[in-house]
Amino acid sequence: MIAVADLGGILRWVGLLDGPAPLLRRVVSADALLGEVIEYLKVRHDSDAAAVAADLAEIQLAVHEWYPTGPVAGRLASLATTTGIDLDATLLVPVAVAGETGLPLATTSEEIAELARPHVAAVVLL
Repeated sequence: MIAVADLGGILRWVGLLDGPAPLLRRVVSADALLGEVIEYLKVRHDSDAAAVAADLAEIQLAVHEWYPTGPVAGRLASLATTTGIDLDATLLVPVAVAGETGLPLATTSEEIAELARPHVAAVVLL
């Protein structure tokens, strides 16, 4: 199965989060999530530039495709303003991409999984 991964999904996919390896064939995600990935790596590696760069390179290769955010901006704005959950819009971008592409959303967050279910074809809780 190919799925759109959120931040937790990406990190689990590459083995940076504990837990079983996802039973997915490929992971795609949204390019807007790269900033969140870098922030996570910066904290994880205490701002060690070489370690951040090494993990970032691995993640960029592991994610099959990075979807541009622009084409899903309208869907993202709707999710960010009508769901009733106060999350940073960047964290909702994978939900918008999954809704637009018809691919399932892969997440480690039960909150995001619950929020996403009405807006995507399927949710894979990792």
